[in-house]
Amino acid sequence: EPKQKPTKANRTILVYMIANNSLGNAPDPNRQYDDKDLDEMLTALSQNSINNGRLIVYHVPPAKEGAPTLKEVTPNGIVSLKTYKSSTLSTDPAQLEQVIFDTYNLAPAFDYGLVLWSHSSAWLEYPTARSAYKGNINPLAFGEEITNNGTFYMKITSLAQVLNKHNFSFIYFDSCHMASIEVVYELKDAAKYIIASATELPADGMPYD
Repeated sequence: EPKQKPTKANRTILVYMIANNSLGNAPDPNRQYDDKDLDEMLTALSQNSINNGRLIVYHVPPAKEGAPTLKEVTPNGIVSLKTYKSSTLSTDPAQLEQVIFDTYNLAPAFDYGLVLWSHSSAWLEYPTARSAYKGNINPLAFGEEITNNGTFYMKITSLAQVLNKHNFSFIYFDSCHMASIEVVYELKDAAKYIIASATELPADGMPYD
């Protein structure tokens, strides 16, 4: 018997959270910002209605804590929807595309918003950065992913190639330096609104609660 399709939500928000870096790897538990933000999201959903909305988080934890997982934050807790291979590179544009596709299927909605959570440099070059898919280059980048094979980033132009295929109501950068005109121009077809900072953000980032 075929499975019944999920009921469409008013809005699904996807948080693409790459925390396999100093934001998640800090030795001090009070400075592991991925866990803190997930707790804030739980607090928000336990206290307030989200108006028939859904909150989906693609969580890339520090490598020692397991594989990337697509989760749903609900008023009753966090539910795992899909686990990806431990070897997955989440700064690979193909993985971002896959996660968006999975979110559409698992949490269909009439409207979508996107939060991009990690380190980012906008148009400041990392001198020793390596692209996730094109060898040794100096990307101007969103996301930082530390692996046994090196540190990887996603170029803004590669990010745009994925996001410009979609029509988000908003894109919120919970990361530094992403309000430059160069970044916004690249993403002009991806969303009606882009919310970002031209400077560094406090490590705590957005208050999700």
